[in-house]
This record gives sequence, C-alpha cells and structure tokens, in this order.
Amino acid sequence: MNKKSIKVSLNIALATLILFVSLFDFTSKVASANYNLAGFSKEELQDMYPNSYASIYEALSTVNPNGFFDDKEVDYLDVKHLIQAILDTDPNLFYIKNWITYSNRDIEFNFRYTEETISKKNELLDKRTDAILKNIIQPHYSDYDKVKAIYNYVVLNTSYDYEGYITRMISNDSYTTFGTIMYGIAVCDGYTRTINYLLEKVGIESIYIVGITNSGGLHSWNMVELDGSFYHLDVTFADTSSDKDDFVNYNYFLRNSEYLLETRTWDQSKYPAADNDYAKTKLK
Repeated sequence: MNKKSIKVSLNIALATLILFVSLFDFTSKVASANYNLAGFSKEELQDMYPNSYASIYEALSTVNPNGFFDDKEVDYLDVKHLIQAILDTDPNLFYIKNWITYSNRDIEFNFRYTEETISKKNELLDKRTDAILKNIIQPHYSDYDKVKAIYNYVVLNTSYDYEGYITRMISNDSYTTFGTIMYGIAVCDGYTRTINYLLEKVGIESIYIVGITNSGGLHSWNMVELDGSFYHLDVTFADTSSDKDDFVNYNYFLRNSEYLLETRTWDQSKYPAADNDYAKTKLK
C-alpha cells in the first residue's frame, strides 16, 4: 500500500505554499495570513514540539534530505504548519525548495542547491553580513539605534523587484535573505527575512508577520520589541522606489497597529499588541 503523502512547494507571492495531497488529487493554498502557527517564536515552537522541532531543524540546517516528526506532538496533516513556522523564524534557511511528509512520520526535504553550493553561499552571506554590521553598528548603540541603522541600510541598499513582479518571473533570490543582501533586489518576503536576519545578528528578536494588503495581496513585515513595547516595521512599504537612492521613508518605522490597519489586515490575535507609536512620540 502506498504511503499517504503531502508535498508542500515554496512558490511566488510570499513564497506561497501549494499543497498537493496525492490520495485525493487536489490542490489548495495553505500559506496564508491565517496558518495556525503564525506569530510563534522559536522558543515557543521548541516548547510545543520539542522532538519534531529538533529533528526538522537539524535536517534543514545540515542539508539532510531525511527528517521526521513525532506524531504524538503533531499530526502529519499539520506538519506543514510547523515547517513553515520554522522557516519564518529562521531566515538563514533560504535554500529550502519543498518537502513531502508521510504518515509514517518521515519527511523528505528537497533543496534548491547542492550541499557544497549552500555552504559557499552561507560563507559569502556571513562575510558580507559581518562587513555590513561592522560598518553600520557602533559599540555604543542602543537597541533603538541598531534597529534604525538596519532599517536605513536595507531601505538604502535594496530595490523592489518590480521587473520580476510585472513579468511574473520573480527570482527565488528575491524572496531570501541571501538574494536581498548579496544582490540588493527583493520582494516583501526578502525584505522581511533580511530584517529578521540582521536584527538577530545584533541580539534583537524580530517577529515575521503575514497579512493581506487592501489590494488583496499577501504581504509580510516585521514586529520588534523596544523598551517593553512592540512596534510594526515594514521596510517594503518604506522602500517605495524601484532604484537604490539616498531617501529613507520613516512612515512605516516603529508604528502601532492602528496605523498599519490603514493599509492591510492580519490576525491580530496571533501577534503581540502594538498600541504605542514610536514615530509620533520619539522618532528623531
């Protein structure tokens, strides 16, 4: 008897996931603003699914095509949510292509590149990131200074991939930290993951948020915590130019939920409350 399987493929528009269930031969979008582990941190995921998280993360981080999940922790139909949450909380995993989960607890991962290529890309990314942070972060900087410096850097050194968007031929690199930092081209997922990646490097946790814009498209952005309060940070909406220039738009820097709701919706119950507005009270 054939094993039941689920295949999840990263695609365009927030690296949208497409679900294939071979048993029933149907497809449906499962990466949405409402997938059921949105907003959970790495620590929360580890606490909720200790065995499954450890196995999945080890396989992904070591480029091992074989992983497994603990069916006492999570049903195989729901493993896709855990894997997506792991990808959302770790922007280093830019090389994942798709995966298949089986009812016997096995997971088969497929990667976009060979292990040697991934190693080389990681080396290049680490070297480039170290140089960036050394240049923009000073030893005396507060957390606020670090967030602002990283926000400025990404806005000034990245262009939105309008050409790929218009031609519907967006490169996978535009969705990743690697592509954003190394090539300076991104769509919203690339911007969001890069902010997460750079802030994590300087010891500040950033939450990956997914929602729906007023025009109906999937969109991602960040939340950060400063001085005990959470704020929204949307570099994609701030970077309005298709070219790199010397203008930084702070309209979406450390804003509250009320302000963000003017341009998008999201499941607010899955994320921290953001009632204060740094841009109105403290931004200089």
